[in-house]
Amino acid sequence: MPDAVMRLSVTVPDERGVDSTTLHCRPAGGSHPRADEACAALENSGGEFRTLGEQRSQQTTMCTMQYAPVRLRASGMWHGTPVSYNETFSNACVAHSETGGVFDFEPR
Repeated sequence: MPDAVMRLSVTVPDERGVDSTTLHCRPAGGSHPRADEACAALENSGGEFRTLGEQRSQQTTMCTMQYAPVRLRASGMWHGTPVSYNETFSNACVAHSETGGVFDFEPR
């Protein structure tokens, strides 16, 4: 059984609904298309979603200031500890940048 099991979702208000995926870590898996990278980012942040952006590589992501809010949510277990995360960002680019790409799974 994986050491971490979570459901991640991205909601764009006034649009098509909710995109969601599952993420398993140790071993990486679930329906997340980049589970290895997402688990590595979470490991580097100690499972803290709010500090994922601090763990980014040296590359800087340039995002427009367009206001198109997205809500990110995560729930489940991280190494035996319950996880509950809910945050709204000004647009998808900012959301992906600030969460280390963990929520970068929705269809384009």
